[in-house]
Order: sequence, then C-alpha cells, then structure tokens
Amino acid sequence: DNMVFLLGDFLIDDALTEPLATFIAGRSAGGWMLICDGGDKIEELRRYGPLVAVGDGVLVHDFANSYEPHTVNEQRCAPIMDQPGWRRLEWRVAREWDTGFRAWERVA
Repeated sequence: DNMVFLLGDFLIDDALTEPLATFIAGRSAGGWMLICDGGDKIEELRRYGPLVAVGDGVLVHDFANSYEPHTVNEQRCAPIMDQPGWRRLEWRVAREWDTGFRAWERVA
C-alpha cells in the first residue's frame, strides 16, 4: 500500500530519466529508500542521490568488499555519498554480515 516501484533502465532510456528525477525530487520526506540496482549503480548514485530528501535514504545493491575497478565498492561510492548531509547506515553490520548492499541516509 505504501510502496511505489518504478522499473526501467533509467540510464539507457532517456524517456524515463525525467519522470524518475521529477518523482524523486517531488517526494515529501518520510522514510523512503531509493534502491540503485541497475546496470551502472555508480551513475545512478551520482544522478539520483542528490535528489533524495532529508530523512530518506539511498541503497546500493551488489556492493563488493573488493577494490577492483569495475566493482561497486567503498572506493567508488565514497566520493559521491560520503559528503556533508549524508550518513552511512550500519556499514559495520553490513560488512560483518557480508551483505551485498550499502545504504546512506540524507540528514541535511
């Protein structure tokens, strides 16, 4: 009832880019999560992360603990998301449990 799914490759289909950006920017804050799980998660973070409202979050799937150039890892995500106004969500636990995701909350 309170979940909205927008499915598509927002990086390939330009017709979807504007509606998604408008949807994200138009949401009122209140506990929702943007999940980046497309073909280029780093670009999804870069493009859509800044549109998320304070109190909401961004989650990246297929996160790896390796530092190979093509992987979605801390080295590639940090320059985008470890900025003022963002807080990492339980990364210690995610590492200990070896989960395939990492998340941030918009705090300012």
